[in-house]
Amino acid sequence: MTRPVSYAIYWFRNTTAKGEPVFAPASRLLTIPAPWELDAFAVVDRGQDGRLALVVSVSKNVRHNPKHGYFDVDSQLWLYRRKG
Repeated sequence: MTRPVSYAIYWFRNTTAKGEPVFAPASRLLTIPAPWELDAFAVVDRGQDGRLALVVSVSKNVRHNPKHGYFDVDSQLWLYRRKG
């Protein structure tokens, strides 16, 4: 029996001002709920106001379509805005 795959995005804060980075323990930003799978993510300044947001690309139900030679997939972009 195989366990379902779980996807999450973590943040490792750099605690130093100069020199070699030293990272704080991991902080989970979000967990992708099943049946969704994480495809990609990006940090963006959507409003160009210095407040960063996280854009996450997810997909589910990947199906091969041999008749047309491509994959059908349900995909979405999720936006997470920074609080405060």
